[in-house]
Amino acid sequence: MAEPGAAEAYEAARLAFELGTAVREMREARGWTQSRLAEASEMTQPAIARFEVGGTVPTIPCLSGWPSPWPLNWWSS
Repeated sequence: MAEPGAAEAYEAARLAFELGTAVREMREARGWTQSRLAEASEMTQPAIARFEVGGTVPTIPCLSGWPSPWPLNWWSS
């Protein structure tokens, strides 16, 4: 990648996509909808949708509002 910062941007996008994919897989494994996850995490369904496809990455303060401890035991409720 010839452009300065391109490799770093690509890596950030890859990580965002992988994180979103992992969240989607865990959500689906529990039978949760995006709406249910949004309600439990005090986010909106569109924000969850963007997160799951790697379009955004929640901030630490945002994630701190997710059921605790995330993601270890909140899926069982």
